[in-house]
Amino acid sequence: MVLFFKYDFWFPFVSGLVAISTIADSAVITLDNSIPSLNGTFMYFAYGSNLLSNRIHYQNPTAERRTTGRLENYRLDFNVQSRNWNGAGATIVEDDDYHVYGAIWEIDISNLDELDRQEGVDQNLYRPLTKSIITPTGGQIDCRVYQQIKYPDVFYELEDLPVDRQPSRSYLNCILKGAYESQLPIEYIYDLWKIPHNNQDANNLSFRQLCD
Repeated sequence: MVLFFKYDFWFPFVSGLVAISTIADSAVITLDNSIPSLNGTFMYFAYGSNLLSNRIHYQNPTAERRTTGRLENYRLDFNVQSRNWNGAGATIVEDDDYHVYGAIWEIDISNLDELDRQEGVDQNLYRPLTKSIITPTGGQIDCRVYQQIKYPDVFYELEDLPVDRQPSRSYLNCILKGAYESQLPIEYIYDLWKIPHNNQDANNLSFRQLCD
């Protein structure tokens, strides 16, 4: 597919996709699916750049990825521009015809304020929600998840996003690498590959180095 030629790291990524696609649908994900309810921690559902361990550990070092999950009746979208990322940031929008896959992290409560700051809660960019996330085993885990306060004015399929709604190359690389690392469903990863980027790199050099 020509989609695979859009990114600098496509060789190892495609190799991984090919390997995953050869596994039977019933294969067991090798992530820890036992989610203890412990005092002093909270569960967080990541669908954007925090899918990638290098990214989330940059500001939230206690995060431990426990499993993957699916948020029902929401779609992935991109809307508000990020100065650090130099492109539109990811968000979730209520939509009964869609669902969003992501990683479930268990994080020490001491990192909660830092995670809120990372998501721009203090700047009224994102709001924290508590949503029930469906795990690969069919269970449900209540997780903290973030949604942009400003809703997109117009609905576009992700592959048709206009330039002002496209993520930067760095940000999209981060999401794609994180989706592969988290072992999200192969069909969902293919859909993420269809998202166009704005041909810009992150303004934040640290973010660029983490994700490129």
